[in-house]
Amino acid sequence: MSRAELIKSIEDKRGSRVICYITGDRQTFPPNQQIPGISTRIATEPQLIFYEHLKKIGHVAKLDLVLYTRGGDTNAVWPFVNLIREFCDQFSVLVPYRAHSAGTMIALGASEIVMTEVGELSPIDPTIIGPLNPRIQPQDPNSVIGISVEDVIAYIKLAKEGEPKLKNEESLTKVFEKLTEAVHPLALGNVNRVYSQIRQLAEHLLKLHPKEGRKDKEIIDSFVEKLYSHQHAISRKEAMEILGSDVVKKAEDESPHLWELFQDISKELCLGEQFNLKKEMGNENEKEITLKSALIESGDIKNTFQSKLKVSQQSIIPQGMQLQVPPGQQIPKIIPGLPININIDIVSIGWVKE
Repeated sequence: MSRAELIKSIEDKRGSRVICYITGDRQTFPPNQQIPGISTRIATEPQLIFYEHLKKIGHVAKLDLVLYTRGGDTNAVWPFVNLIREFCDQFSVLVPYRAHSAGTMIALGASEIVMTEVGELSPIDPTIIGPLNPRIQPQDPNSVIGISVEDVIAYIKLAKEGEPKLKNEESLTKVFEKLTEAVHPLALGNVNRVYSQIRQLAEHLLKLHPKEGRKDKEIIDSFVEKLYSHQHAISRKEAMEILGSDVVKKAEDESPHLWELFQDISKELCLGEQFNLKKEMGNENEKEITLKSALIESGDIKNTFQSKLKVSQQSIIPQGMQLQVPPGQQIPKIIPGLPININIDIVSIGWVKE
């Protein structure tokens, strides 16, 4: 089946309209290779793109969002969920595989979360990246270390509840002073602010679909604090236990086509695949490379996030090394056995309507 047919099949089975939102998760090899646009995350920029899709669909009784993401900007979640809810009576999130972090927060704003057997949610405790964070290399602004909200809370809790328990004010003050020696006080203040913001945002998202007797505080505690690791994968069964089986449901009739749809998009975006720039270049001196790293698709409208890069490579000739080149010929740019310098120029980067 074509992708349009797969989307139509899911719509027919669920009596809904479907929008796909897939962000990229590609890694590079070697891992430290910086490739612009190689992976993407949930962000505020696609807001107007979604608006165009929603306007084309119009107001409907049921709207399904097929979502795959490893996370992103939590500030994008609230306006995104509210925009979708402006165009439907019931909003559902379909999770074929992973909807982590900010993706989980989007799911919390849905009345229904439909998951396959391998569907995953995750904790929503954020990791803070900011200019005042500690650095691996003090003089390198790009070597910022992310500060986990839960790590800071765990450190204070360890001082209060670990062995020996520190209870007097002087001892706890020394513990906090030690923390501020490693982390700038304003960065710690930012951690506390974001922690409060996340809890408040989760509460607002749940209130978009209120339910009598639901214990929202316990749900928020589970997603923010009680799972301890941001890397913990919340399975379908565990999500049902936290949110209830009336909210989290098994993908049944729609499951085969939902998974086939995800697999088809995965091939286009090369999800989960490592990108080896040296292998991509081979022995070519220059090459223009186009990478697709996110997708928004509904019906006959499709937008992809594309990076067009002009890549050149040249061998690094050690100082003092002499090369014998036939008269009239230039020194080859690629010389086997020598290290290579790779230069990447961005031709264009951003969302493209296909």
